[in-house]
Amino acid sequence: ESNPRPAPYQGTAIPLSHDGSYLRLRGAKKSLSLNSC
Repeated sequence: ESNPRPAPYQGTAIPLSHDGSYLRLRGAKKSLSLNSC
């Protein structure tokens, strides 16, 4: 039940990529928040 289908994997990869771009744009704010946690 770990890898039922490649469909969910691709869907997760898309949002992750978008998030990465946003993180790079913000950077300091997000990095600090993550480090604080």
